[in-house]
Amino acid sequence: MTQPPGTSTIDALVQTVQRCWPEAADVRLVGRGRADAPGGTDLLELGAAPNAASARLLVRDHLAAVVEEIVGRPVQLSLGIGTARANRKPVLGAFDRSGRPVAFVKVGDTAVSATHVVAEAESLAELGRHDWQVVVAPQLLGHRRWHDMEVVVMSPLRPRPWRGRGRWPIPDAAMTELGEVFDEGMHPLVRTPWWSRSESAASQLEDAGQRERLTTAMTRIADAVGAVEVRVGAWHGDFTPWNMSRDGDRLLLWDWERFETGVPHGMDRLHYAVNTISRARGFGVGSVLEGLRRAATGDAHVDLPLAAAYLVALTTRYLSGEVIAARADLVLSILSELSGHLVPGEPELQP
Repeated sequence: MTQPPGTSTIDALVQTVQRCWPEAADVRLVGRGRADAPGGTDLLELGAAPNAASARLLVRDHLAAVVEEIVGRPVQLSLGIGTARANRKPVLGAFDRSGRPVAFVKVGDTAVSATHVVAEAESLAELGRHDWQVVVAPQLLGHRRWHDMEVVVMSPLRPRPWRGRGRWPIPDAAMTELGEVFDEGMHPLVRTPWWSRSESAASQLEDAGQRERLTTAMTRIADAVGAVEVRVGAWHGDFTPWNMSRDGDRLLLWDWERFETGVPHGMDRLHYAVNTISRARGFGVGSVLEGLRRAATGDAHVDLPLAAAYLVALTTRYLSGEVIAARADLVLSILSELSGHLVPGEPELQP
């Protein structure tokens, strides 16, 4: 793949592009309005938008046949360039000949990303079986396995630009509806389906030291507040300002790959606050603790069983399928410290 110097971000996408367009004998980045080499049927030429130095999209087409079969019309595809991380995956926009968006496409091209893509397909299918008054999720249009990759095609959500993506207040109406649609009543924390899944995930961690620290913290939590009853419902799992857009009384919400049922209701609120503050201040102990406090309603103290559950969920996530070493160690340290100070009968974290 030929390209101007200094475009290492594009270098990282070469293998992804070659997997998505296996018919191409060569992949080439071309300059605006001209090609750097003669074209041909076996040459895949890509244009970088807005430019090669700060590319956010690589634009071309193919894999298009799969998408066209699902949406029932010819499409052109654009390939988004996401942040480098363990679960990064190709996300493509599908547009008709007039340039209007007709679908979004996620491609699981690694073991981790394939798991997430399949999970999102299953989540969207489940969400589509229910009626919603506040939450607006993409519609699952199709799911295919293609060239050993998982391909999920979903309807586009069309945020209204003038609505913006205000970070505060926390969108409680959507979070509440999500919990209520999948409500399972009140159960002791350690009797929730989510707790059982978390215990299983913790026991399977490969690193013995991390496994011991997490299981020890969970044992302390179970002994101190495990009998506390919590309302069980569902959570989006990555409910953040950058995964949503307000539209009047409704909320457009995407990226459902971490959706779970059988979880303590309220964890979405904690995740929203922690991530919003961390995005502004950096991810650290202070940001996490401030997020937990900010998520408390009014002047109320932090609900300790819920905070402990959320930290277990976050730690397990970082130590399992999506290994982010620095964050994993930090959250595990916070969880270990908090669990060591839990006292039965004191369900609130004092400010």
